[in-house]
Amino acid sequence: MNYHNLLTQSISKPLVIVIVADINYDETRFNNLLQLISSTDVTKQAVLLNYRVSWVMSHCGINFPTLFSDKVIDYLLLPTANQQQHTGYIRNVLRAFQDLDVKANINPNLLNTAFNVATNNSETIAARAFAITIIENIGKYEPDILRELLLVLDNTQAQYSRAVQYRIKKATVAYNKIMINC
Repeated sequence: MNYHNLLTQSISKPLVIVIVADINYDETRFNNLLQLISSTDVTKQAVLLNYRVSWVMSHCGINFPTLFSDKVIDYLLLPTANQQQHTGYIRNVLRAFQDLDVKANINPNLLNTAFNVATNNSETIAARAFAITIIENIGKYEPDILRELLLVLDNTQAQYSRAVQYRIKKATVAYNKIMINC
C-alpha cells in the first residue's frame, strides 16, 4: 500500500482505519509510514502530510503500542518544536503516546514535551489533556513528576476547560493512591 499517495490525496477516518489495519504490527510498514514525517520541511504540503500521518500514528499507538520504541517517540516529537506545524499534529502524537506503558523506561523527550504542553495555556484542550494523561502514567513510576505537574496546574485550575479539569482531577486521584501505597 502506498501510504504517501493515499495521504496526500485526502484523509478520512475510514482511510485511517484501512491504513492501520494494513500496518497490523508490521514494523516495516510502520516504518514506511513513519518516514513520511518531516521535521524540517514547513511547506503547506509537508505540514498537512505530517498532520495526516500523525492521525494514523495516533491509532497505531492505541492498537500497536509495542511499535513505539524510544527512537520512534523521539522521531515523532521532532516536528513538535516547529511552530508552523498543524495544531492537530501535537494532539495526535500525544494521543498515540497516552496509552504507552512507560514502566522503568521513561523517555525524557516525551516527558519534557508532555510537561510543556500540559502547562502551556496556548495549546489546544485535547493536547493538554493527553499530555496530562502521559504525565499521570509516568507518575505511577515517578510520583515526584506528577506532584510537580499538579502543583503547577492546581494554582489556576478554575480557568481550564472541563476536559483539562477532569484530567487534573484524575491525575490527583492517581497521585493520592500512589502516596497512600508508599
